[in-house]
Amino acid sequence: MIEKKQVVQKEERAVIVGVITKDQTERQVNEFLDELMFLAETAGATAVKRFTQRLAHPDRATFVGKGKLEEIQQFIAGRDISLVIFDDELTGSQIANIEKVLKVKVIDRSDLILDIFAHRARTAQARVQVELARSTSISCHVCAVCGVTWKDREAVSAAGGLVKQKLKRIAVL
Repeated sequence: MIEKKQVVQKEERAVIVGVITKDQTERQVNEFLDELMFLAETAGATAVKRFTQRLAHPDRATFVGKGKLEEIQQFIAGRDISLVIFDDELTGSQIANIEKVLKVKVIDRSDLILDIFAHRARTAQARVQVELARSTSISCHVCAVCGVTWKDREAVSAAGGLVKQKLKRIAVL
């Protein structure tokens, strides 16, 4: 079985990030962030600040804009913050890009919820289900970082080897 590793450490200090899109009101996003702060506390983290940004659509590379990312980076500097939690689902490449800039661990709502489930899973079946969900989430992140699309993954089941080839190419770089 995959090694059980907790994403959020007890008493870890975190910031929360949300994006207000054209389909949402600021009030709705703030309610989502309130819930996310509660989830962070449930996982053992302390949310010390929240950031929001109004965007027509999330940035493909970093989810938030460059200026907002710099604002978060400046806030984190010297404040003993080791975790940034995004309210929306991030791609593997977005997580990698954000971590590269912020130099702290970055997770999204799904990762946080899976961490809570993993911590509370008591039976073998529950632990296996959580690990399966985590593995699926991780594989999606890895494939996104490597540039593997859903179409590529479907082709792997028929032809095999594509993901492995791309991962080897990334490892060489």
